[in-house]
Order: sequence, then C-alpha cells, then structure tokens
Amino acid sequence: MVALVNEVVCALGGHAGEVFGGGEKDVFVSWTTGQGYRPLEPEPCPLRLEEDTARGEVLALGEKQVVNELVKTAFHYREVSRFATVESQPGASGVLGEGAAAGAVGRSGAYRRAFAFGLVKVLGRYRQDVVRVERRLNSDGDCLPLTELQSEFCQYQVLLSRLHRLVCKVSKEDVRGCELLRYCESFLVCGIPCMEETMKIVVNYMYEVLYKQLGAWLVYGRLLDREGEFFIRRTTDPASSGAVIVVGEEGEGDLEKVSTQEWHGGFEIHEGSLPMHVSRDTAETILFIGKSQRILSHFRNNWRRLERVTTAKGASAKQGQRNLHSDNFQMLGRLEALRQEGEFSKPAFDGVIDYFRKEVASHMWQLVVIHAELPKHLQALKDYFLMERGNFHQVFLTEARSLMQKPPNPSTADSEMATILNQTAQMTGCEADPLLGNVSLRFSKPSAPGGEAKRDGAKKIHLPSCDEWDNMCLRYKVSWPLGLILTSEVLGKYHHMFQFLWRLRRVNVELDDVWTTLRRIAMRSEHHSHFSNSPQVWHLRHQMVHLLCNYQVYVQVDVIEAQYAVLQQQIASAENFLDLENALGRFTSVLITQSFLDITSITSMLDGIIKLCLKYARSVYAQLDSESPLESLPLFSRFQDDFQRRAGMLFTVLKSTKLSISSRAPHLHQFLARLNYNDWCSKLALESQLNTTL
Repeated sequence: MVALVNEVVCALGGHAGEVFGGGEKDVFVSWTTGQGYRPLEPEPCPLRLEEDTARGEVLALGEKQVVNELVKTAFHYREVSRFATVESQPGASGVLGEGAAAGAVGRSGAYRRAFAFGLVKVLGRYRQDVVRVERRLNSDGDCLPLTELQSEFCQYQVLLSRLHRLVCKVSKEDVRGCELLRYCESFLVCGIPCMEETMKIVVNYMYEVLYKQLGAWLVYGRLLDREGEFFIRRTTDPASSGAVIVVGEEGEGDLEKVSTQEWHGGFEIHEGSLPMHVSRDTAETILFIGKSQRILSHFRNNWRRLERVTTAKGASAKQGQRNLHSDNFQMLGRLEALRQEGEFSKPAFDGVIDYFRKEVASHMWQLVVIHAELPKHLQALKDYFLMERGNFHQVFLTEARSLMQKPPNPSTADSEMATILNQTAQMTGCEADPLLGNVSLRFSKPSAPGGEAKRDGAKKIHLPSCDEWDNMCLRYKVSWPLGLILTSEVLGKYHHMFQFLWRLRRVNVELDDVWTTLRRIAMRSEHHSHFSNSPQVWHLRHQMVHLLCNYQVYVQVDVIEAQYAVLQQQIASAENFLDLENALGRFTSVLITQSFLDITSITSMLDGIIKLCLKYARSVYAQLDSESPLESLPLFSRFQDDFQRRAGMLFTVLKSTKLSISSRAPHLHQFLARLNYNDWCSKLALESQLNTTL
C-alpha cells in the first residue's frame, strides 16, 4: 500500500507512473516547436487503475474508486499545468506598441499570458500541498491512508476539473484578449467559492494588462494593441475612417488631416471585447479621452507654431502646455492608485474615467474655442450660410440674376459664380473679412427632379426646389482643429439651411423684379396699363410677397437669431469640449426642426408655392413683349385661385394642434399671427375646406 500511495502522490505532482494506464503515452508538445499545447478533454480520463491489484496490493472496490478520483484530479492538474506552462513562456505573447515590427507580434496575446500566469499562481498552492504530503511520507515512513490523502486534496477536485474545462474551451475556441477577460469575469459569481477565489487571482493578473493598455490610451493616446485584444480598435473599413469635410489645403500638414480623420472614424469600440464591468457609455468615454489625447499630443508637438501669434496668446498657449503635462501626470497617478487597490471596483473606475473626461474635455475646449477661435468661425457661418449679411446676399442675387435666368453650364458655373462672389465682396465691403476666403461656391451634379430629400442622421430633410440652379452649393474650408467640432454632419445642416434660405430669397428677388416689370409694362400703352393695374396681377403679387417674406422673417428672426443667442450663452457657460459639441449639435438640429424641413407635408406645399411664384413671375415678364396682355388675365386668375388654395392648406397645417402643442416651434404663434393679418389666411383656409367638401 505504501508503494501505491507514493505512486498516487507522484501522479498528483504531475508524474503519473506506469501503474496508471496512459500515464505518459501522450506527447507533450513544447512551445519551442512553434505550436501551442492543446489540453486533452476532461472526459474520459486516460489515467486509471487497469487491474484490481497494483504493486502487489489487493484493493477493495472503494479504495480503487478513491485512487481513481485522486488520479483524475492529477490528470486535471497535469493538463492545466501544461497549458499554463506553454502560454506563460517568454516570447509567447506581450503588449506591443504601435511602433513594434510586424514580426514581433506575440502568438497568443498579452491576456492569454496573464491568464496563464494567474493559473501558475493558483497551481503553486496545489504544488505546495503535494510537496507537504511528500515530506510527510518521507519523514514518517508510515503509510498514509487513502481516505486521508483524499481529504487533503478534495478541495482541488472541483477546482481543477473546472479549470480543466476552462482551459480546454480557451484553447479550442482560441479565446483571447478582452473576450477572455470577460469570460473569466463570468466565473466570479459562479457560486463555487474555491472557483470564485481562484478566478479573482486570474482576473487580477489580466487586469494588469488592461490597466497598462488603459494607461497608454487614456494618458498618451497610444493604442498598445497589435493583436486586436483591446476593446478599442482601429477601424478596419478605410471608407469609415475619412471625415467628409473640406480640410484646409494651405499650411496644413498631413498629420493634421490624419488626426482629423482619426477623430471622426479612426477608432471604434468592439462590443464583444468589453469587460463585464465596463459599460458601453464608459467605453464611449474612454474612446473620447484617447482620441482627445492623440489630438492634444499632436498640438503639444507643434505648439511652437503659436509663437507667430500675439504675445499674450502665446503666453496663454505655453501655460496650456504646462497644464497639459501636469494633468497627464495626475491622471497617470490616479490610474496607478486604482490599479494598486487590487480588486476591481466599478464605482471607483467610473469615477476615475469621469475625472479623465473632465480634464481632457477642458483642454479640448481651450484648443477649439481659444486657439482655433471657434466663435469667429460660427459667426462667419451665420453670416454666409444663414444669411446674416443680408446686403451681401441681396447684392449677390441681383448680380447673378441674369446668369441664373439661363440654364447652368456645369463646366463654367463654378468660375462664373466665383467671379460674381468676388464682385459682391467688393461692392459690399466684405472683402476685408478674413474669413470670406473660407467660403466658396460649387456647382454639384444635378439631382433628381422635384423636392430634394436628404438624410440627416435618423431624419429625412426635404428642401423645396426652384430650378437647375438649386445644385449650387456653398462650402466652408475648415482648418485644423476646427474639423473636430465642425463635422460633416454639422456643416451639412448649415448647408441645408443655406439652400432653403437661398431659394426663399431667390423667389423674393424675382417678386421684387415683378414690381419693376409691371411699372415698365404700364408705360407701353393703355391696354398694357389696364393689365398692369388689374387686381388679379397686383393682389396676387402682394399675397405671394406677404407669405414668403413672413416665412423668411420667421426663419431668420424667430428661429436663427433666437437659437444663436442660446448657442452663444451655452458656449460662454460651457466648461469642456463635450458641452460645446452638444450645444452646437442642438443648435443645428433645432434650425432644421423649427424650419419644418423634416416635415414632408409642409415642405411639399412650400415647393408648390415657390414653383407657382416663379411661374407667375415668368408670365409677367412675358407680357412685356406681348401686344395683347389683357388676354392673359384668365391665366393670372387661375394662378390666384391655385395660390390661395395652397396658402390656405399651408396655414391649416401650420396651425395644427400637433405643432402648436409641441415645443419644437415656440415662436410659431408669432409667425401665424403675422401671416394671418386681417384674418387673410383664416379665410383662405375656410374657403379651401369648403371647396374640398363640395
């Protein structure tokens, strides 16, 4: 019995003898062969007593069962130990930086190696117990009962069998990276105390890797992940990493373009790799912090460029550099203190991440608002895209009117409009504006006929149309780092508002010219004078001007001016970049919603009214050369009936309970009061309803 017990103890130490069939028949593939070790499946166990006797000993059935249970525990240990030994070998894996060579990539990854180190730590306790039993056998010289030996290692029977199944799954399914961390975290609440205690040790080793990657990303903006293990990864789709904005072409380096592109789509969150205690919102915050650190790092490396500006601003910039360095050291210290706490604490972790977010967002706010002078560019966007400079756009449309009466030539439209733009700047004194150079006109490819429908996130924007010149686009050249906040989405909304206001103003210019044309027609003859003074013609023009001018005043004053005042207050009170980004996003979204560009019924009615106004203007121009203008009066009567019907329907929709109750248009009642002067619209709406009923 003494010999058998010694064999069992040796097997428990990982060296099964011949008495247990299949003990050393399998081949242990070492790391040096270039292949990993795939552990044998837990069932069936190849180690067992094949005969009723062993070493001359006669065993009872119960003793044989005890031996086989102990040997099965030894089998679990052997497989887990071999797996841990191979995976923890130097060079098997490691955390590699962005500048590491491609051939230096580890085989299994840093998390697998940390996982193996944790297993080695846990198995060390088991080996100590085996050594203690061996010493007891050697010192006493007496035989140790099998039942006592069983009691010594009963605690490891459940633990090692569970660990064996775990390493088999990891090896078979090639689980690695943060997915492995997440899988191991699931055992922290498995209900088996010994397994939970063991996995705490293993998970703590893996968190060391996570903290190292978090430290590099959160403090320096570096992604120490050549094997795709971290939950933040570079985007694999090249098309998604480009920012669709116009980047400054002069004085801007490739690094600035790359940093802007990285900000908008260079990195993404891998959902399956998120650790159990890191929520999606926290991961989004971590992504923002790392991207911000990359931007700030680029800014720090090029801060000498600020010496070309004023002395006071340069001093402020240098002070900002010192603050950036000191804040990074403080952030690194907080992360290190969190790591040294041992057990992971989600509230403490979220608190540190929130602290990082506030510090980094504050520096990003200084970069965009103070260094890049965002308020000046927002004012320029308001002047030219939202038509704050009314005289500029009025002169431009007047000068371009003769050109826009002909179909556009796509090959020459850009240069022709650029010439008119320069002339307008000279005539209005805007050539002294340093930001006018960022504004340019481009003629895009013709779109499908009819009202335009464009996507704005989850909303679909509808724009009323005029003619082929609707494809004229206003663009703004965004220099670094303004592209971080003036994104393609934000500039797209500005562009939608410009196109909408451009078309309203174009129609108003045409109606203004109708007045001049009617005066010229009246001077030709008595018949022409009767036509020019006819109520069908003049009243219709007054009604059209009343409707379109009031709509334009509503958009310019009640929407744009009111919301821009709110935006200025929010920018002044903003403490960090995220507040600034949210404020600008809300501002541009409210412009779209309060102008009703996302309501198809309203924009389609406006589209019909605008086309009718242009048709009316062209019909008036045609009478200038007509010898019998009075014959066209029935046509203008039909125009008037059609316009009044459309105006009444538009007023009914705008006055609907849904719009009046909702907070999307707080100044709508003022617009309706101006539009319904002397109950004009109410009468039109009533007549439209009666005609529909009849």
